[in-house]
Amino acid sequence: MKFRNLLGMLALALTVFSASATPWSSTDSFGYTGTTTSYNQRDMADATSIVSGDDNAASNVALPFSFNFFGTNYNSLWVSTNGLVGFSSSNAGSYCCSGTAPGVSNSISLGWMDWITSVTAVSSGAAGSREFILNWSGSEYGSEGGINAQMILHEASNDIEFQYANLVDTEHSMFIGITDIATTDYLEYVGTSLSQVGLLASTNHVPEPASMPLVGMALVGMVVARKRQKQA
Repeated sequence: MKFRNLLGMLALALTVFSASATPWSSTDSFGYTGTTTSYNQRDMADATSIVSGDDNAASNVALPFSFNFFGTNYNSLWVSTNGLVGFSSSNAGSYCCSGTAPGVSNSISLGWMDWITSVTAVSSGAAGSREFILNWSGSEYGSEGGINAQMILHEASNDIEFQYANLVDTEHSMFIGITDIATTDYLEYVGTSLSQVGLLASTNHVPEPASMPLVGMALVGMVVARKRQKQA
């Protein structure tokens, strides 16, 4: 009985840390989970220019690997100056800006906003574990806001990573997160000013490092309980 109780406590601990570690909110039923991750801006020294300018500027880019988004595989995407990528051609203009959830249909947004930016891209890593990295750098139209941030798509795991050196929104409301093609399923991060922060949207969630001590204590307790059961 004690062993079963410890199993229950462990499950509860994992659930609590997975759900409440960061201020993500959603109606997501597909299985994405939002967490923080280590701050780790990628090197863009060999990056290629994708698109630049003001509103409604977007360019179609071939992906170096197939990427699964809400259950559908894609080999290309539309990259917008306004801080998002879309998997549907109808999203190429990436109109701006409602800022409220859900975001643009069938898209990922690291900060859907009225930006004037330059977007570059680079692929890194070995086949099977590659990263496709997009970098936005620029300012907010008509205000003092600014952006220097990256969106990283991970091969195989299909994780979506956001890395923010700096993100300041001072004019419009802004959407950070992912939205399915029907705009009924989404995952949103609530925040308007980020500095040296990493975020992760994943369908294969692992407990954050901060939760691991509690998990370890629970596992130790389980081992002790088993030994006592054997001795009894």
